[in-house]
Amino acid sequence: MNMKLVDILITKENQLLLPQTRHSTTKLKELLSEDLIEIGASGKKFGLKEVLENLPQEKDWSAKISDIEFRRISETVAQLFYSCVIYHNADDEGSYSIRSSIWKHESDTWKMIFHQGTKKTPPK
Repeated sequence: MNMKLVDILITKENQLLLPQTRHSTTKLKELLSEDLIEIGASGKKFGLKEVLENLPQEKDWSAKISDIEFRRISETVAQLFYSCVIYHNADDEGSYSIRSSIWKHESDTWKMIFHQGTKKTPPK
């Protein structure tokens, strides 16, 4: 089956939200570029080293994404925008954000090179 690029990137983005991926440095390295820069909803900037140190330590974390938009920047670069709700436990009402990821085709696969989360108010 020949998947469209948008479907490939959405699948990869969703994989990054799964606990089994977030707790595996091997799986994270398959999806994240060595040149990764992440700006979290907290405003802090991280590189791949910090992401690989921090994500496997997360506990009781889940996320749901919606309103996905896709933009092809070049033959080797594409971007996703989406809304995200992150839950830290079963009683959590969730923290809402707008997310943007830039993906680059490198080493025969697509890897995330940039990610940013910006807090937003919950829908009423």
